[in-house]
Amino acid sequence: MKSRALMVLLLALFLLFAPVEGRTAEFSGIYGKIEHDQKTGDYSGTTVHVMQSNAGFYVTYRCASGEIAPPVLLSAKVEKQKIYFVVPDSFKFFCNFGKFEGGISGNEIIGRFTDGSKEELVLKKYFTAE
Repeated sequence: MKSRALMVLLLALFLLFAPVEGRTAEFSGIYGKIEHDQKTGDYSGTTVHVMQSNAGFYVTYRCASGEIAPPVLLSAKVEKQKIYFVVPDSFKFFCNFGKFEGGISGNEIIGRFTDGSKEELVLKKYFTAE
């Protein structure tokens, strides 16, 4: 029973994140980073892991302001060089939340949360997933 459940899970993940022919994956990768302050012990920063699948784009959003919030998998929309996703209101206790709109290139994401914090985020590409 466990092996069957594991096989179903692996198949679902494969189908979700399988490469898509005819579409570019240049935006796939990890943008931003979370840093640790050795003196205070606090964490700060934001990471957005952009992934492309046959079902569209997804991001894993993770942020830290003192402590690291749990990561969340979100559906994303990428059109030309723009990216959009919505972080649930439950994140308002950790850091930025709401609708994110930004520009995306192969090197960085620059944008704002329109429903939460109004500060501009500049997330440099930290890792390329190919």
